[in-house]
Amino acid sequence: MGPWPDPTAWRAAADGGAPGSSGAAEGAARKRHWLPAPWNGRSAALACILRSRRIGVPAADLLPEICARARLSPAERGLARELAGGAIRHAVSLDLAIGLASRRSVDSLDEPLREVLRQGAYQMLFLDRIPPSAAVDESVKLAKVFCGRSTGALANAVLRKLTRLMEGRLEADWIAPGVAGGTGVGRACGGVAERSTRPPGGAAGEGTPTAVPSAGAGPDIATGARRPANALYFRGSRMVRLKKPVLPSFDSDAIGWLSGFYGFPRQAVEILAASLDIGEVERVLRASNEVPPVTVRLNRARMPAVTPTGCARGGAGVAAVAGAGEARPGPGHDGGAGGSRGEGCAWGPPAASDGNGRGRASGAEKPAESAVASVTGGGSAEPRAAFLREAFEGVHGFEPVDERGATEGLYRIEFPGDVGSLPGYRKGLWTVQDAWAARIVLRLDLPDHLPREGLFAVDMCAAPGGKATAMAERLAASGGRVLACDSDARRLEMVAGHAERLGLDNLSTRVADGRTPPEDLRGTADIVLLDAPCTNLAVMGRRWEVRQRVNRDAVAAMARLQGELLDGAALLLKPRGLIVYSTCTLAREENGGATASFLARHGDFRIIREETTLPAGGLHDGGYVCIMERR
Repeated sequence: MGPWPDPTAWRAAADGGAPGSSGAAEGAARKRHWLPAPWNGRSAALACILRSRRIGVPAADLLPEICARARLSPAERGLARELAGGAIRHAVSLDLAIGLASRRSVDSLDEPLREVLRQGAYQMLFLDRIPPSAAVDESVKLAKVFCGRSTGALANAVLRKLTRLMEGRLEADWIAPGVAGGTGVGRACGGVAERSTRPPGGAAGEGTPTAVPSAGAGPDIATGARRPANALYFRGSRMVRLKKPVLPSFDSDAIGWLSGFYGFPRQAVEILAASLDIGEVERVLRASNEVPPVTVRLNRARMPAVTPTGCARGGAGVAAVAGAGEARPGPGHDGGAGGSRGEGCAWGPPAASDGNGRGRASGAEKPAESAVASVTGGGSAEPRAAFLREAFEGVHGFEPVDERGATEGLYRIEFPGDVGSLPGYRKGLWTVQDAWAARIVLRLDLPDHLPREGLFAVDMCAAPGGKATAMAERLAASGGRVLACDSDARRLEMVAGHAERLGLDNLSTRVADGRTPPEDLRGTADIVLLDAPCTNLAVMGRRWEVRQRVNRDAVAAMARLQGELLDGAALLLKPRGLIVYSTCTLAREENGGATASFLARHGDFRIIREETTLPAGGLHDGGYVCIMERR
């Protein structure tokens, strides 16, 4: 690694500047992401967190460029991502552990030293491949360089005492093996779980499902007798036990126990508990600590389609699909995920065999031909197999997200680097998108009265473009068009870039504020997609900082904005058209509350489908979708 850089260089890097830079030079330095050399995964993670706080950019968005400019090896990049994401996600739990070992309160420590201790504690408590002694030594080095030599002794004392307070790592025995989160809320229907989220007394509309007990959900919440006060949760049912209690009694303060055990600020847990029952809250917290997979949606405008006779044909073939009409994703994706387990639900896990479209696609290796044959119903599988080989060239492995994934073109892939560098991505054969998000469009049932050809859809908040491109792929063969709108011109450029890469000439873009749609667009849309800005409570596994920043004021502000956007969507729609309203949150005010208020203002609309899905860790994100039709 070479010598450690000068302390002023480290501090400047965290601030976005170079050694000795100040004033006007600082802004330019921030733009070019200046970094001194040499670096390693620990220092990159620490600088990323500190800089993220200073400039207000999510750490996950900053980290790839920091690692690239620091010229870190793949192993060091992986360590940097693990430490940065872990220290942010588990900050509440880590502070509880540090508080046991420190005479000073965690809040009284300077921010750089507090982050150094969190990073060290995360390695010691949760990462079994890093010896505690190595975690202590490297953290002491970081403290001396980032915070001054005098802080090294404090870091050493706190972390070594924490080592002595560790009792061991073990399984959380009340969590069923392999269960990382719930599959949905309520009655399984059409592949996702359905439940009314409408508040008591709210407008229900036709077709609104009735709240029923969960189908196929995770285990019930255990009694307080099985909930230790001296343990902290990691992921995959694993927890670390300490020699002293750090949590309140579960029986006396269930919210406080869940907050500390799973590492969420109390207010975030309270917001979830206001919309979900306590067992569902725990499943969301547990799922949000899992590492999300990378899921891709094959380009339906290019892949061979499955026909009822079992033969494969080229071009778009969305109509052949029953019910159908973003590791690190590249820039501007909806994320990646898979499916969940549920009775009578198409979100089940992949089969244990190597069938159904799985394969190893590295070099000249080929996906299992029998697997592709099972997808095409036994006819000639070669066009589909050839497409999969080309699409997944360079990946370490791939598999359908579940039993319907191959037919819908949704696959999980294994690749440790930037998926944007893969040949299939560059050729426009697939894009990164969470399976739950993709299925909002893939499984959208179009009423018979809508035109079969030439349908016009508007995506009001289109960036980064996952749902807009999915809709454009679906409509490509029937002459349908999609207009992707967003108020942010820079982010809208990402949508245009994805459309060009995917070869979607039926998708155009336009800068527009959804709250006040342009006059020439009003009353023109057959379908309006409104993937509204929200508090992101159903994607906390993918968005590290959400749990730290969410509060009741943010929920109320988002609900007001969503109401204004829904009113704008109504202006765009033709008679008997559809509004497809979706969020990736679980707060009732932003979901059923927002649509209930909309229905109260617009009596000419009715609900034809409404669903809430809980995230399932390592499988898929969650969220809410409500499809409303103008009468």
